Amino acid sequence: MNTCPVLKRARAVAALVGLVAVSGGCTPQTRAARVPEQDLTPFEQLVRQWTREYRFRRTTGGSDLVSSQGAIVERPTHEEHLILEATLFSDTLVAADIARICEYDSSGTRCDSIGIAYRARHQIPEQFRIELAALANLSTPFRLEPLTIYLTDEDGIDYEPRRKIFSTPVTAQRTYLDREVTRYDPYTSWEYQVYQYIAGYEFQSTGRATLYFDRVNIIGKDLLGPGAKLTLKFRQNRTELGKITWDLDAIRAGSAAR
Repeated sequence: MNTCPVLKRARAVAALVGLVAVSGGCTPQTRAARVPEQDLTPFEQLVRQWTREYRFRRTTGGSDLVSSQGAIVERPTHEEHLILEATLFSDTLVAADIARICEYDSSGTRCDSIGIAYRARHQIPEQFRIELAALANLSTPFRLEPLTIYLTDEDGIDYEPRRKIFSTPVTAQRTYLDREVTRYDPYTSWEYQVYQYIAGYEFQSTGRATLYFDRVNIIGKDLLGPGAKLTLKFRQNRTELGKITWDLDAIRAGSAAR
């Protein structure tokens, strides 16, 4: 029995919506080594222009720490780090993302139908989104979901996300065995060393999230309009964990100069 054209088209659009849902956006996963600019596609270059990072590093341990007993303790050195990467989906990036999906679509769906499904899913133009990726190596597991995350504009006004979608975080625990050396009587000829082994734990965590914000605020201001500067802030237990800032005019000017 022949399927009617309307039903075929409806199924194609439904399949497209599923494709967009599975893709979860186009923000690249946080990575230790950045891909050279010349090796990126034009779309990937545009994503990079609208992506900003926050990086935290802390070294713990070290040698020659004088204890209260006058001994010198040589503790192993460990590095903790946290990388937060955020991509702001401007109008330019949204248009490029739709064009990319149209290029790779094999269902025969018209590009205007793809654009309609994409905009409906992300509630464009009423809202805009920021996609997050996190990579952490810390003494405790790290998750994006418990954080307080909000935007601040160039006038100092704060905005909470209208919607938040978090992926399931992935955490791998690693046990390590350190050798701690204590050098007694370091200022005399009677110095000697004592070794002991200490077990420790560190957690490598990754996570992703998509945050949706109202594009126009209560007084009618377009948050992505000319002169906009937006800062995404992360707070944990009332303490600022980090922040990421976009100067939208500067990014647009850089894109136009290419």
